[in-house]
Amino acid sequence: MWTLGKPSSCAAFSLLESCLVLLILSGLLLLGGTSSRQDWSQLAEQAALSRLETAYEQAHAYSLAHQTKVILQIDDSTKTVRLDYGPHQGSRIINYPRSVRLQINHSQRRVVIRSGLIAEPVSIYWTGPYLKRIITLQMKWGRLKNAPQ
Repeated sequence: MWTLGKPSSCAAFSLLESCLVLLILSGLLLLGGTSSRQDWSQLAEQAALSRLETAYEQAHAYSLAHQTKVILQIDDSTKTVRLDYGPHQGSRIINYPRSVRLQINHSQRRVVIRSGLIAEPVSIYWTGPYLKRIITLQMKWGRLKNAPQ
C-alpha cells in the first residue's frame, strides 16, 4: 500500500531563489538588448551608405547609356537623397538615418550628371556615429571614390 508522507520543505524553489534567477536573466537581456541596438544602428548606417553608392552608380550608368542628364539632390533636413531621371523616368528617393549628416561641397547642393560626366569634381561628406566618409564624384568619368575622413 501506498502511504502519503509529510510534504518536504525543499521540494521546490523558494520565492527568493526564483526572484534572483529572474533578476539575473532580465539583467542579461537588458545588456544584450543595448549592444544589439548599437549593432543594428551600425548596420543601418552601412546599408544606407551602400544604397547611396549603388544609386549613384546606377544613375551614372543610366545617364551614360541614354545620353541624358540625371540630377542628384541632397536634402539633409528630411534625410533624403533624390535622383531625378527626367520627366519620363521619374525619380528615386533614398532615405538615410537621422544620426547621419550629409554635406556636399557644391554651392547648389545638387550634382548634374550629363551623359555620364559631371562638370566639376564634387565631394559628399558622410558623417555618422559609426562611419565618416568622403565620397568624391570624379569629374570627367563620373565614378565614385570612397575614402575614410
